[in-house]
Amino acid sequence: MKKHLLLLMTIAIMAIFVASCGDKKEDTKPTQEPQKEMTTPAETPAETPATEEATPEEEPVVAEEIEEKAPAETKEAEKQPTTQSTPPKSGEMTGVIVAFDEVVKGQPGTFTNAEVALSFYEKGALLAFQSDGKNYLVFTESGSYAGKRLLKYSTKKEVKIKGKVSTKNGLPIIMMTGIE
Repeated sequence: MKKHLLLLMTIAIMAIFVASCGDKKEDTKPTQEPQKEMTTPAETPAETPATEEATPEEEPVVAEEIEEKAPAETKEAEKQPTTQSTPPKSGEMTGVIVAFDEVVKGQPGTFTNAEVALSFYEKGALLAFQSDGKNYLVFTESGSYAGKRLLKYSTKKEVKIKGKVSTKNGLPIIMMTGIE
């Protein structure tokens, strides 16, 4: 009996200790907000039922306006898949190798000197392929980043990349099968 009483007292003390360890809230004075006039149901305007009835009527009008203004955009959005990637397209593209970091900042990002390209690469800058004003991150067929292979062609004025173009998580990528 004494063991049970001792156990219960220990549990009670532990419970009090745990409860007292919580964050203490300071007593704050409630801010006084201006009181609004109370109206009885007889005094309320008759607008309440009218707004309830007007809401369903307004919704189709809004939907019709949206369909009239941008029917092509709405239909295209419905056709697009919900995933963040697009199916790959095979082919050959012509462009130049750029420093992706610089292009994102609004700079040209092209290289005229191999040492400059190497220093960018060694600092961790991403090299990308730019074709028709669009920038692509380039990966090998095995899925690894093709930065070293792009570095070899960084000073060329025209580079041809063969591979599959797709978009993953909003970024255009090329799964490269060959580079010239």
